Amino acid sequence: MTDKTLSPIQEHSRDPVLLTWYRFVRVLRKITYLMDEAMQDQGLSRSQLELLVEIAFEGGINQQTCAQRMSVTKGNVAQHIARLEKDGLVRRHKDGRTNHLYLTESGEDLIARIMPVHDQRIKEIFSVLSAEEFRQFQSILRKFDRSFS
Repeated sequence: MTDKTLSPIQEHSRDPVLLTWYRFVRVLRKITYLMDEAMQDQGLSRSQLELLVEIAFEGGINQQTCAQRMSVTKGNVAQHIARLEKDGLVRRHKDGRTNHLYLTESGEDLIARIMPVHDQRIKEIFSVLSAEEFRQFQSILRKFDRSFS
């Protein structure tokens, strides 16, 4: 192999689409780590917080809708609900075959306490972008989101 000939791996590593993908994954991991670290202090996983937020935004939401919005199985949501219910943060209200979910007073207090910190951390993460870059990023994410629907 001469100096000017690239191996398949080197060729692969120079593909701008693949480089962008790997950078995206790396950044997402870093952000996820930061967010998980903050939730550990509250004894919550990222998924549990996401579920609490879904319930807070739409009290009375059913388990299936939560699973769809979170892109997880109903069984996964049921496990999280059982834990959150045991911790006194969520209550279920059965209506026929459907469970509607509500935050308890403790759940509402927890959300009220942690969301300002959580939201501030997200704003800090995005603060590296200018207003125009942020608008472009929003537009790109919307485009990706719609392509998967």
